[in-house]
Amino acid sequence: MSQAQFLMITLGVILVGIAVILGIRGFGEGQKKANLDALTADAYEIAVDGIRWMRKPEFFGGGGDNCDVSACDWSDASLEAFGYGSGDDGNYHSYHGIIEVDPISDPTSLVIRGTNAVMGNQVVITVKRPHSDSVYTVIDPGFRP
Repeated sequence: MSQAQFLMITLGVILVGIAVILGIRGFGEGQKKANLDALTADAYEIAVDGIRWMRKPEFFGGGGDNCDVSACDWSDASLEAFGYGSGDDGNYHSYHGIIEVDPISDPTSLVIRGTNAVMGNQVVITVKRPHSDSVYTVIDPGFRP
């Protein structure tokens, strides 16, 4: 085998190695983005169920639309009230991450926090009132636990 053939084989092996490394890296980034999208969808589903709960009369087990012009009283909101089971830690464990509902830190807001520590994803949805102009979302794909 000549020196030129040896160099061509070496160059081919190096290029294939670089392509494999880039493919693995791209797959990992795609997996992280897919997890963030799914975690956001799960958190939004719980937010919609929370809004549905707030609008339901208290007689039927809802929040009774306990709202004024600026805010609602979310202090009785919980995953159980929305129809979700929770783990021993009081959070909802989905395939995509852990989702918690926090009406305690600010009873005028419903804060839904979805976290996947393995992937490094976090999404926070804040609902002030059960109207579309009162739902805020913060997505943090650079989350570090």
